[in-house]
Amino acid sequence: MNNDFGKIIEPILIKHGFTQIKMESCIHEEELWKNGRLWFGMSCDLRDQYLEVNLGHLYWFRDFMPRVIILGKYSSYVSFDPCKMFKSEGLANTLKAINLSFEKSLEKYKLYYSEILKSEIESKKSKYTKEFLLALGEEVKDQELEIYYA
Repeated sequence: MNNDFGKIIEPILIKHGFTQIKMESCIHEEELWKNGRLWFGMSCDLRDQYLEVNLGHLYWFRDFMPRVIILGKYSSYVSFDPCKMFKSEGLANTLKAINLSFEKSLEKYKLYYSEILKSEIESKKSKYTKEFLLALGEEVKDQELEIYYA
């Protein structure tokens, strides 16, 4: 991940009790941080102009090898879409916006996560909905991850 993540996002995550999780032999987001059952994840590809930012609970997802996903798009908690902002304003500005909105996103998580989770699952109204739901597993338990820690 870009060095800006360490300067802009990492301090706010640490301030709120998140711990960085490093894993191997398991597909996961590039940056993965945990505080209890709450996970923050981010993946970015500058060349492909791709950014994914999630805040929510961690779930197993069936794939060709072990995989975990966070259900809860960061845009569900804030008034902007980090993915769109990244394409128009760049990574540093997007990370700054995430930093400035993080405390508010935590408040919204406490109040609305069950609704956000439900909309994440039900909003998959594409031709791949059935496949997504079949691949979605249970929420990950801490002890299940121990074998993947780097």
